[in-house]
Amino acid sequence: MPLMPAWVQQIAAFLPFQSTFYFPINALVGTMSPADLLAGLGMQVLWIVLGTVAVVLVWRVGVRQFSSVGN
Repeated sequence: MPLMPAWVQQIAAFLPFQSTFYFPINALVGTMSPADLLAGLGMQVLWIVLGTVAVVLVWRVGVRQFSSVGN
């Protein structure tokens, strides 16, 4: 992330890519404080919950609209 322009970094901070790639690498390197680790883990949990809700909603809509013919 540090190699990207500042405006891209600001946008990326709200997307799941930072939580899935940038945060684990920094956590393994050991350059993060305990507060940053908890915040990063919290963001990961948030994205998991949001993704699960999105999948459940799309699944329900898809099952309602599904139709098949035959065996």
